[in-house]
Amino acid sequence: MQFFIDVDEVRVYLRTVMPLAEPKTAKEFNNRGLRHYRQERYDDAARDFATALRFDPKLTVAAAYRGMAFFEKKDYATALADLNEALQGDCKEDWVYKGRGRVYLATGKYNEAIADFTEALRRRPDAASVYNYRGVSHARLKRHAEAIADYTRALEREPLTAAHYNRGVSLTRLGRRQEAIADFTAALQADPNNVSYYDWRAENFLKVRLARLVIPVGGLVGRVLKMQKGSRPKKSRDQ
Repeated sequence: MQFFIDVDEVRVYLRTVMPLAEPKTAKEFNNRGLRHYRQERYDDAARDFATALRFDPKLTVAAAYRGMAFFEKKDYATALADLNEALQGDCKEDWVYKGRGRVYLATGKYNEAIADFTEALRRRPDAASVYNYRGVSHARLKRHAEAIADYTRALEREPLTAAHYNRGVSLTRLGRRQEAIADFTAALQADPNNVSYYDWRAENFLKVRLARLVIPVGGLVGRVLKMQKGSRPKKSRDQ
């Protein structure tokens, strides 16, 4: 049996793999860090991004990526410092503003989150997930009408299950239960095992059915009271 090796393919493979196995430059460490990040190895990713910055402190994209790695590790203070460093430099892309907005959202700084999500959308108006995050920020401030508008914008761009669920919650808060039921139903079609979706939909079903019972009972009580009032003797004018 004979084997044939394509030398050109080997060269391409080595050019691709060797920088990941033995990075030597800031860019190579940054690229390996990205691979770690995408495979959810956030500690390894953060170390490689840090090494990239030691090689080249002006590589602010590495600071942004490291910030996102720390965000995933729930080290929000370090994440915010890294993302601020990136934005103070020349890394002002939409995903960096989105990332910092998520840090602000996670730490309860909702107005700051809204500002960053708005800036991200200014740079990339079709970003459905950013509309969803901005909607969550509005909802945390109990601005449910604004939240619903953002969830709707998200769904106009992409059928995000989270946006259906979040819009359903805000619709529930405003008492718009039939619309909320429709959103929770849509969310369940995408994720039929999510208990929370069933709970929210059941709550709305229950309130709608109770309201249908209360209306006729209320009408009956009103008629009875009216009859009772009509049977009472009228007061004389001089009493």
